[in-house]
Amino acid sequence: MWIPPIIERELRVALRRKHVLRNRFIFACAAVWLTASLVFMSGFRNPQKTGQEVFEFLFRIGCLVAVFETVRVTADMFSSERRNNTLGLLFLSGLSAVEVFASKLCGGTLMAFCSLLTLLPCFAVTFLTGGVSAATFVAAACYLPALLVFALAMSVLGSTLCEDESESLVRA
Repeated sequence: MWIPPIIERELRVALRRKHVLRNRFIFACAAVWLTASLVFMSGFRNPQKTGQEVFEFLFRIGCLVAVFETVRVTADMFSSERRNNTLGLLFLSGLSAVEVFASKLCGGTLMAFCSLLTLLPCFAVTFLTGGVSAATFVAAACYLPALLVFALAMSVLGSTLCEDESESLVRA
């Protein structure tokens, strides 16, 4: 399978960051542990009410992950290229502006979406226990990626307007 070189570069840079895989594993284990502890702490209460509480809790966490993780990953996407004077090198390689933009955007989206995917199995637990309906589960599974795309658009806007990482984070 052929992967465009800019997307491959973005993914390699993301994997070289300190503790990326360990942090995602810890996040997934924490989400599973919180879900299990909320289910077991409920004791002999109504499982539907417990499932709804767990779903609300996980949905709030999912919204926070969709916004803050996306902004953290993609806010410095274009500003780092300008700051390091490597944006011109990308254009010298024969890529058009649309290809550079689309490749960097796709790489950032993949990195941000991986963190959000760790929560979907926990949402499925609330659905399988009967706490929420299938329509609610599907609505949450569609809403969170839409929120991720909105946060991605705002952080890319901040990254294109600024040269400094902290300033692009504030604008996003």
